[in-house]
Amino acid sequence: MLQGFLRLDAWPDAKAVLLQMKAAGLRLAFLSNFSAAMLDACVKHAGLEGIFEEHLTTDSS
Repeated sequence: MLQGFLRLDAWPDAKAVLLQMKAAGLRLAFLSNFSAAMLDACVKHAGLEGIFEEHLTTDSS
């Protein structure tokens, strides 16, 4: 069941907008309650690697 959460897709226009924001000099990060491993998998699957400086998690495990 958790495997579905590791393959989340970004909205179709998200990557282009995020890249524009990064190119404009904005520092990008996000906060989630997923574990760090889950966040890494989601970012990779969505093709968003290298866009965010940080992904922060509330997961304490």
